[in-house]
Amino acid sequence: MAKLTKVNFKISIPDEFELDEKKYLISSVKETFPSENFYPQIKLLIPEEDSKSRYKNVSFNLSPDIFKDGILNLALDNNRAIIECDASFNISVRPQFQDDFDNPDAKWSFNGIYINHSILGTEYDASPDGDTNGELISGKGVEEFSYQARVGTVNVKLLLIDVST
Repeated sequence: MAKLTKVNFKISIPDEFELDEKKYLISSVKETFPSENFYPQIKLLIPEEDSKSRYKNVSFNLSPDIFKDGILNLALDNNRAIIECDASFNISVRPQFQDDFDNPDAKWSFNGIYINHSILGTEYDASPDGDTNGELISGKGVEEFSYQARVGTVNVKLLLIDVST
């Protein structure tokens, strides 16, 4: 069952991103935003006490098929992509995540912009995110931490957003 959910944030991320060691520009995407191939993603952060990364997460697509009303825009300014969202969506959630989803104290973060490979002309879909170079213009705040993994130190930067269910 879908639940009407209010999402509010304004995020700035670099226009340029890398996929398979090639550089691309969000500004080069010629498709309307949002569309079924080009939309923002958010994630619900579920605390995980025994995890170095602090959270497990559940991602949600803010695609046009669940958009109800409000503002969802992408603008470009000085080599930055500015994503503004003050909108309501009919979001469906799996039963095992329902309690976390309905928790008014839950943390939510920006997850990226989904770009389908068909409009990029690439083999894979892309999801440029706010990791390291993202800036929160409006939302709940920024959470940064590091942890050790097999590949070395992992730096995490979460751009926390306002979501109410």
